[in-house]
Amino acid sequence: MRILVTGGFGFLGSRISQRLSAVSEEIMILSRNEEIIRRSAMTGNIKPVCIDTDNINSLGKLAAKVDVVIHAAGPNRVVCELNPSYQRARNIIFAKNLALLFL
Repeated sequence: MRILVTGGFGFLGSRISQRLSAVSEEIMILSRNEEIIRRSAMTGNIKPVCIDTDNINSLGKLAAKVDVVIHAAGPNRVVCELNPSYQRARNIIFAKNLALLFL
């Protein structure tokens, strides 16, 4: 089974990804940030994927490659405090796009 984890570099998503790697053939961790991916040490069947999460076409291409999605992404407190309305809107658009593609 191929599993996509959004927020896989965060507190919750990283723990989910590590647990799932023991029982799944491939775990893809989705990030919008290429710098985070470059700094991360991925091992085994965990693979980072960087795409524009606001772009439903990019998400659609990724959706064709996975069987399950675990949505654990969300802005951290610091990011929310800097621009709360923008971050809320991004989170809503991303969750809506995921739902449209995977439901």
